[in-house]
Amino acid sequence: MRGRSILGIASACLYYCCKKERYPITLKEIAENTSPIKNNATNSFKHIKKCFTLIVKKLGLSSYQKDPVDYIPKFVSELGLESYVEHLAIQFIQKNLPSSVINGKNPCGYAAASIYLVYRKNNIKITQVELGKVSELTDATIRARIREH
Repeated sequence: MRGRSILGIASACLYYCCKKERYPITLKEIAENTSPIKNNATNSFKHIKKCFTLIVKKLGLSSYQKDPVDYIPKFVSELGLESYVEHLAIQFIQKNLPSSVINGKNPCGYAAASIYLVYRKNNIKITQVELGKVSELTDATIRARIREH
């Protein structure tokens, strides 16, 4: 892994393990907490992403698809929502979202969209901006995922 920092490689390995075990953490969160490039989260993110790609390629590892269902409990608890929302959102995704739609897209968007749709279906107000803050996505991304549902 010549040309890459030890902390960058270690962070990429951590991300791979989390992805494999279906632990709901994003690469951005890992970059913010490990910071292989001092005082620059954007460059740290890019560095870890390059290290991750390099590790998967060089070691011939399989790439694991993240599941939006894994993010729903995290978002529900961070928003302080009722627990029944979590169950309804998970059921909604499992019934209405084929796995082929998710390929290449951030699963956090689908998780946030399902929470929003469950709330809207039950006539309870929640904003896309609130969901965007928790999921670290723009409200435009959430609207796009809502249209795909």
